[in-house]
Amino acid sequence: MPIYPTQAQQASLETLSWLTGAWRGHKGLDEIDEYWSYPAHGLMMGMFRWVREEKPWFTEHITITQEPEGLILRIKHFNPGLVGWEEKEESVKFCAVELEPGRAVFYRLNPDKPDLWMLYEHLEPGLLHSYFAQEGKEVAPEDKFVYRRFSL
Repeated sequence: MPIYPTQAQQASLETLSWLTGAWRGHKGLDEIDEYWSYPAHGLMMGMFRWVREEKPWFTEHITITQEPEGLILRIKHFNPGLVGWEEKEESVKFCAVELEPGRAVFYRLNPDKPDLWMLYEHLEPGLLHSYFAQEGKEVAPEDKFVYRRFSL
């Protein structure tokens, strides 16, 4: 039995409004930032930046869209210079499978790869955790991305 659900959960995009804002943290010595727009017109937009040795290492463009099958999260990765990792028409695609106040679980929609879940947890004011979980693998504290809310 999977550690988290694998079937899409129907929900309104507004359920994720707690994610809105600017978030900053560290992963080891590296700096990480994530920014989320407010939900509007069936879309939330997100950006992620990872800085290593004071230089951009990679970025992500992220969307969460309200679709008939549920909330769909898509990620496209870029090296500096906007050199994409995924093919032009492709993205890494997840569906929302578990949503509750301050917590969202997304399941990767790729039958050719092992099950993978991405989690966002906003369990304390001003603090956001995000991480990936796989069947049979423990999530160590250093595997989590820990952010604090900040003002632009």
